[in-house]
Amino acid sequence: MSTRMHECAAPGCRMRIFERFLMCYRHWNLVPRDLQQLVTSRWENMQYGMSPRLYLIARQQAIIAVAALEGLDTSGYELKLNRLRSSANLKRSA
Repeated sequence: MSTRMHECAAPGCRMRIFERFLMCYRHWNLVPRDLQQLVTSRWENMQYGMSPRLYLIARQQAIIAVAALEGLDTSGYELKLNRLRSSANLKRSA
């Protein structure tokens, strides 16, 4: 049985982690607890057929939180978040 791996989603981190995790342990612990819970619940909902958009928004918020704490420029990440939110709002109003 093969185990799927990917890189941590934190900007600049190359740590290989199991597919079911968003970030490595060090970076995940930088994400505020309430945001961790939001990411986790939206991931679980997505596994049961909910739209991935809400998960992607929460995921992007977690990435921004880590980038900000590490003193990185978050403007590109915030732009992506705004695009995700705009797309979600367009679908809701249609």
